[in-house]
Amino acid sequence: CVGSPSRVQTCALPICDGDPTHSLNIGGGKDGRYAANITHDSARVQILIRPGGTEEADWLPIGGQDTQVRDKDCVSLDFVLRTALYYAEHGEADPGLPWEEKQY
Repeated sequence: CVGSPSRVQTCALPICDGDPTHSLNIGGGKDGRYAANITHDSARVQILIRPGGTEEADWLPIGGQDTQVRDKDCVSLDFVLRTALYYAEHGEADPGLPWEEKQY
């Protein structure tokens, strides 16, 4: 998914830092809405959230497949670019962004 944000319809981008137990996953793009999470292992995920968003579910195309996500999980391109840059440099979530942790 290369191109201007107005041309991107849907994408999925996993970024790994060499440790097989965690990766950054970014998807979406339709209407300027993206979703990002960091999977640490099969039991723990950090989800990038949008302050002021709701728990209401909506559909977001990610990697060519419609995926149900919460409204607050849909973030801007600026948020995902900042997330990707920080993760690539530090291998962890940017502490200056809002994250929600889930245990499975």
